[in-house]
Amino acid sequence: MKRACLYASIGVLAAGTLLLCMNDLVSGLLMVPLLLGPVWVSLFLGFLCKKDKPQLLLLVSVLLYAILFAYIHIGLFYLHNDPQNSIALFNIG
Repeated sequence: MKRACLYASIGVLAAGTLLLCMNDLVSGLLMVPLLLGPVWVSLFLGFLCKKDKPQLLLLVSVLLYAILFAYIHIGLFYLHNDPQNSIALFNIG
C-alpha cells in the first residue's frame, strides 16, 4: 500500500507540473508549489506512515485532489477561457 500512495503522489505531481507548464514554463513553475502543495504534504506523510489505513487515506486524498485539480483546470482554461482565470487557481491550494 505504501508504494501505491507514493507512486500516486509522484504521478499527480508530474502530471500537475506538466499541465501547469504547458503554456508558459516560468509562470507554471511558480504556481507548482502553491497549487500542488497538498500533494507534497501527502508525499512527505507517505514516507512517514507505516500502517495501511493512513496510506489508504493518503492515496484516496491524493486521487481526489487530482480529480478536483483537473476538473477546475479544464473548466478554467478550456471551457471558460478568460485572461484572469489563473487568479482562480490560487484558491485551489
